[in-house]
Amino acid sequence: MAINEGTFVDPARLSVAWLNAEPPVDAKRAFEARGFSVEKCTDESLQKPEYLAGLAAVVLTQNEAKLRAIEDDIQTHAAQVLNYGCQIVAVPAPNRLKGLRHSIGKTALASVASSKVLPLPYIQICDESFPWEIIANSIHKHPQGRAPNRQLKIDIEPENGKKPATLSPTREILLQRAFGDCEKVHLKRLSGGLSGAAVFIAYPTLKTAYIHGRQPLPYFVKIDDRGKVLKEYKNYRERVDPHIPFHLGPHLIDDRCFLGASEGMIVGDYVEESESLVDCAKAGRAGPAIACLFNRTLHGWHRDAREKDGVPTKYPTFPDDIPAGRRIRAKALGSKTILKDLRDAFEGGESEQIMVGPIHGDLNANNVRVRGIDAIVIDFFAQRDDGDVVYDAANLEASLLVDGFANNRLGHRASLNDIKACLKLVGPIYENFLSNLVPPHPSPENPACWFYECVRQIRRYARQMECQSGQYAIALSRALLKKSCKDAPLDAPFCEHEEYRRAAAYVIAERIIKNTSTTKASKAKPMSVTA
Repeated sequence: MAINEGTFVDPARLSVAWLNAEPPVDAKRAFEARGFSVEKCTDESLQKPEYLAGLAAVVLTQNEAKLRAIEDDIQTHAAQVLNYGCQIVAVPAPNRLKGLRHSIGKTALASVASSKVLPLPYIQICDESFPWEIIANSIHKHPQGRAPNRQLKIDIEPENGKKPATLSPTREILLQRAFGDCEKVHLKRLSGGLSGAAVFIAYPTLKTAYIHGRQPLPYFVKIDDRGKVLKEYKNYRERVDPHIPFHLGPHLIDDRCFLGASEGMIVGDYVEESESLVDCAKAGRAGPAIACLFNRTLHGWHRDAREKDGVPTKYPTFPDDIPAGRRIRAKALGSKTILKDLRDAFEGGESEQIMVGPIHGDLNANNVRVRGIDAIVIDFFAQRDDGDVVYDAANLEASLLVDGFANNRLGHRASLNDIKACLKLVGPIYENFLSNLVPPHPSPENPACWFYECVRQIRRYARQMECQSGQYAIALSRALLKKSCKDAPLDAPFCEHEEYRRAAAYVIAERIIKNTSTTKASKAKPMSVTA
């Protein structure tokens, strides 16, 4: 059913089926009193999509003579049943509740099975004495929503002239549920980001022409791990809608957001006629958008920040490792310090006051869309309530550095000299960091002028978020290290140029850390007295 437990009832989904068992009389009475039909079904029935499309719930009962058989039933049928949005009720044999929980806990679906209420659909484990009236009420109160539209035509636009991508059966079912009222949906994949989620622009065509026609505005569609989708859905409802201005953040379409057994999908407004902040910045037009981002879009979060004792390096998690090939490239660019030593430098920092509050958590330049002078923020999976506020600004600068210097002319190719030339262009920005937080204007001949102007503006806002000098430097070096250590998606083609850019981020982070440590040490060193 829809994640928000909507009230849409599909009249075709009013059947409750007992797998390989006759429904008890009291159970049948309870469900029929609430408008459901009750029947016995077979293993073969649960393999048929047309049969699953008519189900509201499936009941699995444990046989005293074959206690382990229910495990096989769950392994065979549960994932498909849940993907269709059907609730599963698992009933143990007498005095076998603990054993049933243990058995289900050993399956791949342990995370979606509980005696407590979970986001639907899930496997509800009920004691054999649990009243059927309560179970029937729960299923009646939380209808399953539209059945998957198996006639939905899903058209995926080819990328760069390549063969269109294919969808897994699970993702097809999620799309068929989300767009069950549509005749077809055209998908265009959105690039950017390394989370592994599938993100598309969706252009649906409705089955029925309403007053305003069959072509609604496009949506964004994001398909990812069930837990991640649920977390992001809650972030939208609890943290985005109340605090981000309505025109500066997308809004979810509740009756198109669904969960399956292992994956889920959110669908929301797509920001039409917009461009990424990367493209806007490289064209020299990012100034008003960056101002809007910090003055309006994120203002509702950042105004709740408060001072707190802590180590600024606590946010976010320090990366565990850097890919071997990238470490080799970083050494070729001048790196001399391994990641472990950089970690030790961070963890050796003294506790001090920092500004803590709600942050986006992944404010990269591809998660900021620009339309006119408006900065619209997207992708709220990493949002958190207790982040180091200065980190959002640091993450934005790190993203513009790594993503903004992608060379479309070179494609995936790159040479060491190409990246060294880029480092030379931006080098003055990262020299004498503590005394030179806002860098000087570059020569107009510098091709990186656009980056200087973005950095100057971002750091002016960052300075307001510091409790003490140097905290932005720490946050930026951490953001750069995160960028440098991030793995590319498994299905992404190898890009030499990107590998070098991420290696360069490591080198710059190393320079900042050393510069910051040296400056602080010199300030702490007592002055010598001469006669």
